[in-house]
Amino acid sequence: MVLVVLLALAVVPTDLGRDGVENSTTSGASSIASHTTGVASEDTSADETAPSTTGVATTTAATEPAPASTTTGVPPSRYFDTITVAVPAGITTFDPDAAASGRDLDMLANLYSGLTRRVLEPSAVVPGLYRWSPTEVEPDLAESIDISADGTVYTFRIRPDLEFPGGHALRARDFAYAWERALALAASGDAPRSTAAGLAAAGIHSMSQVEVVDDHTLRVTLVRPNPRILRVMAMGVMSAVDSILLRSQATEADPWATAYAQRNPSGYGPYILVDREAGRHMILEPYEGWWDHKTAARSRIVYQVVAGEARRLQLARDGAVDLAHGISPLGTGQAGDSVQVIGLESAGQRFLVFDRTEPPFDDPRVRQAVAWSLDYNRIKRDVYASRARIPTGFLPAGLGGPDGTWLYSQDIGRARTLLTEAGYPDGFDAELLVPSDVPEGRALAERVRADLELAGIDLVPWPIEGRHLHVAIRLGGATFDMAIVACGSWLQEAWYASTQLAEITPSCPTSFMHPEVEQLLDEMEPAPTAGAAAAMSGRIQDVWAQEAAFVPLGRPDQIEVLGQEVSGFVLTNEDDALYFPLLQRGSATTQ
Repeated sequence: MVLVVLLALAVVPTDLGRDGVENSTTSGASSIASHTTGVASEDTSADETAPSTTGVATTTAATEPAPASTTTGVPPSRYFDTITVAVPAGITTFDPDAAASGRDLDMLANLYSGLTRRVLEPSAVVPGLYRWSPTEVEPDLAESIDISADGTVYTFRIRPDLEFPGGHALRARDFAYAWERALALAASGDAPRSTAAGLAAAGIHSMSQVEVVDDHTLRVTLVRPNPRILRVMAMGVMSAVDSILLRSQATEADPWATAYAQRNPSGYGPYILVDREAGRHMILEPYEGWWDHKTAARSRIVYQVVAGEARRLQLARDGAVDLAHGISPLGTGQAGDSVQVIGLESAGQRFLVFDRTEPPFDDPRVRQAVAWSLDYNRIKRDVYASRARIPTGFLPAGLGGPDGTWLYSQDIGRARTLLTEAGYPDGFDAELLVPSDVPEGRALAERVRADLELAGIDLVPWPIEGRHLHVAIRLGGATFDMAIVACGSWLQEAWYASTQLAEITPSCPTSFMHPEVEQLLDEMEPAPTAGAAAAMSGRIQDVWAQEAAFVPLGRPDQIEVLGQEVSGFVLTNEDDALYFPLLQRGSATTQ
């Protein structure tokens, strides 16, 4: 007997006309610069190279920006308001398979779509805002899903009459190509790939498990039932890509068009990219071909790179930007009364990671000494203004693992004894890499430095761009002692969160795959009973704690600063995600 999961939503076209998009794009070239005046940009080395977007006219401002507000500078649209979002750094790629930073994932949510999506719910805490359901999904590009009685065969029926922005019809082949591409790149490359990690979480390890039945039917056959597959399909990295476009850009040296995909969106989503200046801004406009009127974008988005938290807050207070992103908990004290400060308990944590391949951190006693040196209460108070959770384990509370598995609190005498046993009675010097995409990174580094100094470790913080840190840790070969990393967990369950920490993944470059941990993760993957999963998760965390493989520092709240007139923001607890379609001025429309 076949279980039919009817995940159908009405397909209602939006009322956006293409002339509204194209006219506003081509007429906006000369005025983009004036819109961005007074908004200082971060250095451009971490940002992208400007693309030539297929099917959409693009322009690049050649002049320096000059002062303007959120309602002037960008030409008005016939259909929607302009919402300006200030972020601390630009994106690094438009390729779902290469996405690593939070801002890369932001773009996936707005420019790409998958077979399913998470359910949006009105926030019970903040009126006019929304939240993602942590467990419930609904259809996106699949209008229905058939599941076999044994739970191993999933047949996805793709919505008809969908087109990519470049004009190519969206078909089942576009999902198959995206997944084939991801598996091939994962097999041939040194760095982990985002889509390949998603496929593994879904139980798809080979293209022999994927069949394109016809233009609108995709069938996936699993080796064993996987209760998380539909949630995984809602991850941005599992999105369709325009296979005709990417194939046309492939070369003998680059058969999967990775260079082109990095610079150019190739997906189907509620927005299209219409303008971009590397390291300064991007402009997104609602895509007229988006299938769902409920989540059709309400506003044009100016995505502006603004260096410095204080500058972003000032612009928000002045009304020059509508949303300030990347604000630390300490920074909220300077927000003022003219804006909304939104705080949400986050699933993301901060960790100290070590280069365990070289002395002194190849010795677990040294890593344990670091853990015993830290004053977690002062970190919470001084760095996070008490808007954070003290570590109780490696996983956020509520993911199925037991709390209280973290063994350490500040004990300087014990830390010094361990260093002496390890052969460092007088301590040592070390460097701490501090990524620019962690808002509180500087304050956190200073607090860690002060604590470790008490144990005899002289720590020197070094700033580093977030993308460079991830590459250095993932690929190895770069000399570093310690680094601060930010890790989130997209799927709210112990197996997935533990896997993210145990493996070298783009979203969490911690990595400590112990043989016992590897066995326990294999046993947890089929989703055993809640009690068994909790016991396995507890044992995994015990192993990590005994080795001090990496050290949790705290779980800060997710902070956003919005203008008083802005509604429709989607609260997330993923540490760094912006979903734009529901953003608008005035009261939010109930979904």
